[in-house]
Amino acid sequence: MKRQFPDFRKLPNTKVFPELKEWCEERKIQLIECDLRWGVPKDSNTHDTICACMEELDRCFEENDEQPFFLNLLSERFGWVPTEAEVPEDIRTRYNWVNGASITLMEILHGAYRTKNPNAAFFIRDEKFLKDIPKDYTSKFVDEKPASKQHLKVLKQKLKHNFPSQFWFQRDSEFWKVSEEDNMIMCVTGAVGHGKTSVMAKVVREALKI
Repeated sequence: MKRQFPDFRKLPNTKVFPELKEWCEERKIQLIECDLRWGVPKDSNTHDTICACMEELDRCFEENDEQPFFLNLLSERFGWVPTEAEVPEDIRTRYNWVNGASITLMEILHGAYRTKNPNAAFFIRDEKFLKDIPKDYTSKFVDEKPASKQHLKVLKQKLKHNFPSQFWFQRDSEFWKVSEEDNMIMCVTGAVGHGKTSVMAKVVREALKI
């Protein structure tokens, strides 16, 4: 799983995954979750950081017949972009590294985009949420570099175009999805504490067809 929402860091582990596990156990299915930021020490160098993330994806591919379930929560940050000099040659060759790409982009490319992974699902957060973020904290939620903003915009467009049935976007506290077949929009609403996270778990199960 690749997630990028700063304020949602705990939700997958405290709400979504536990509910998915319970659902799976009722059907005699074992769920083994993998967060691409788990186990990466803050003082890791560039090589170790990239390896920890990308090799974890490799393991997921190997253990799931080359089609692991890949969840991407994408907001308004393109992510950390290592310089060309920071990306070791072995990493560059092994993962066909794209110069100027962020680690977030490379994880998406490797985990879903290049293989057209049918078990991938993309959840995009609407930028309107920024209006409620104090200015002093905006930098934690949005990339201010023009190049990063443009790269992120293009990435979202390509994900929507290439994964139309696996693409969801969030507006405020609501989750939306456009259906290709009837051009209808599904919306899930509800006040705080009314179970939208449970619905999120159900959406994930349906999106991944598990």
